[in-house]
Amino acid sequence: MKIVVCVNENKESQLALENAVEFVDGTDFELTLLHGINQKVNHENNGIIQESNENAHEKGEKLVENLKQDAINLAKSDIIVNGDIIGNEDSDPVHSIIEYIKSEDIDQIFIGHRAMDKKHEKLYGSFAKEMISKSPVPVVVTTSNSLD
Repeated sequence: MKIVVCVNENKESQLALENAVEFVDGTDFELTLLHGINQKVNHENNGIIQESNENAHEKGEKLVENLKQDAINLAKSDIIVNGDIIGNEDSDPVHSIIEYIKSEDIDQIFIGHRAMDKKHEKLYGSFAKEMISKSPVPVVVTTSNSLD
């Protein structure tokens, strides 16, 4: 079975990785980490900050390498962890991930969800909700926030 974990720099992404590792640990499932390169959105103190995407590809590669090591360290047994950077600065990460899933015969996705408040979600959309509605495979959503 092939499992994908969508990762970025937020703590919910780390939680998704931890849950995916627990799910595949002790199996011969293959775990792939995907970093969708897109404009970063920070949600702090009731505000939204969109940051530029300079060096996003390099940051994504470094993040995936670090998270691959985290996944290996979290596992109690040997697991297969692959890392891929998908898309580019102008691509839609959901579309890129869906295309990757189809091309690689992926069976399941794990993603983290920040649970933004409703006004910010209306403004910026919800990656998790869009993945759930468009994904051809089951999506496991993890969050450390409470939903409003």
